[in-house]
Amino acid sequence: MSLSSALSNSASGLNAAARGMQTVSDNVANALTPGYVRRSPDVASRAGGGVAIGADLRQDAQRLSAERRQADASIGSAQAKATALDRVATAFGIPGTEHTLSAMLAKLGGALDAAALTPENRQTLIDVTDAASRLSGRINDIAATLMGERQRADTAVAKAVDRLNTGLAEVEGLNQSIVIARAQGSPTASLQDQRDGVIDRLSDILPLRRVERETGEIALFSTRGAALLDGDRAILAFDQTRGIGFAQNLTTAVSIDGRTDTARLLSGGALGANLDLRDVFLPQMTQDLNGFTSALVIRFQDADPDRGTNPGLFAVNDAVLAAPGGDQLPLELSLAPQYDPAKGGDATNLRGTLAPATDGARHLAMAAALDPGVDGLQSRAVDVSVAAISTADRSNQSLAAAQAVGLAALEAEQTATSVNTDAELQTLLAYETAYAANARVIAAVDEMLRRLLEI
Repeated sequence: MSLSSALSNSASGLNAAARGMQTVSDNVANALTPGYVRRSPDVASRAGGGVAIGADLRQDAQRLSAERRQADASIGSAQAKATALDRVATAFGIPGTEHTLSAMLAKLGGALDAAALTPENRQTLIDVTDAASRLSGRINDIAATLMGERQRADTAVAKAVDRLNTGLAEVEGLNQSIVIARAQGSPTASLQDQRDGVIDRLSDILPLRRVERETGEIALFSTRGAALLDGDRAILAFDQTRGIGFAQNLTTAVSIDGRTDTARLLSGGALGANLDLRDVFLPQMTQDLNGFTSALVIRFQDADPDRGTNPGLFAVNDAVLAAPGGDQLPLELSLAPQYDPAKGGDATNLRGTLAPATDGARHLAMAAALDPGVDGLQSRAVDVSVAAISTADRSNQSLAAAQAVGLAALEAEQTATSVNTDAELQTLLAYETAYAANARVIAAVDEMLRRLLEI
């Protein structure tokens, strides 16, 4: 080896060590920066001797990041369901309290029994109408909660679609910046950090599959195959339904580049969960509540032969219910108009016209509508409430399990990609040693050249 070769090799070694120390300082400085991925110098043996230095390499772990993002999507899905279903379960009432449907039915039954004993007592009749009004009010509150949660879910879908469109536009722009930077020979690690950060912000909305391209770009697909970004980004759209009412159903769906996503390619995450809440879970709960409500109304209609063409104790839209309700839209229940003072009625109308005021047979017949049985109103009330509460409990269990998986995935990813300051300081000492050794070689070559010049 000639002296000039030794000098060149050592100079490249000095540059590599200096570059390494700069990278270590960047890593330590960004140890607490969210989304920062540890860098390491890209060095290789140079043809003819010495060290070739490239751009810093990001020590990412795409497999672990993909697992963590999948866990984020599961958490987003479970969180959306658990939050909505908890509110629904609360509307049904805590078991064992006086606000449950079964407790209110029991109060109504007690009031009817008391009215049957003393039908001439106006207060006992008022107690019946008050109990019936409270029961119908509770059912309407539950129905309003179900409709409100459907509105929340519909609104959440619209917000999720907006976030996806914004995020995809950001990733598309960063893709272009990375391609340009690579063509110019500029470092791209910071741009890649930014791009990964945007994808992380989208991961709770929808599970995404990432594909690397040779140009440095990435493509994004849903896990069911919808192309969201591959060169150009897809445009997602959703027509939000505003002001959902008792007589309004929801049929809108998300579209991808103008095509309705009928195959539910955009499933999973908070987006998929809110669509499931709006179109599956909450409509089924509404249908179950309708079944109970219509059974309640019809039982009291059938138990009251003295009502004529009027509704029984309860009315739907102030009228007789001709057939059981099974539609997804809630039934608007109320005390029958002939008993409601606010609508010109009076509690004394419960005595009827076919018997004297002291005859409690009509009230006993109404009380019989509440008799327990395999398909009694009490058992149906319990079934509807338990179904809602158990669904909420399962959602909370799913959320806890998803959060545990997500924490484990995050810890694994951080272990592989985050900055360990102790390890960085050890690496810094190694670079200092290499720098000193190369400097020593240069000093030795300098000494030898001076000796040659002195001869």
